[in-house]
Amino acid sequence: MILNVDGSSIGNPGVSGFGGLIRNSDGAWVHGFYGNLGVTTILHAELMAIYRGLLLAW
Repeated sequence: MILNVDGSSIGNPGVSGFGGLIRNSDGAWVHGFYGNLGVTTILHAELMAIYRGLLLAW
């Protein structure tokens, strides 16, 4: 299983969001996810992407 994530922020702090996808060992898409965080920092957006991705992968 492969987890790819990214967080984004317009400004720091600013309006932020995150997203990612899970792929199988062949590289085929298994599941995608995204979320809106409102106004926060880029670090928070990146960490939320990792956290949510790991929750789904578990």
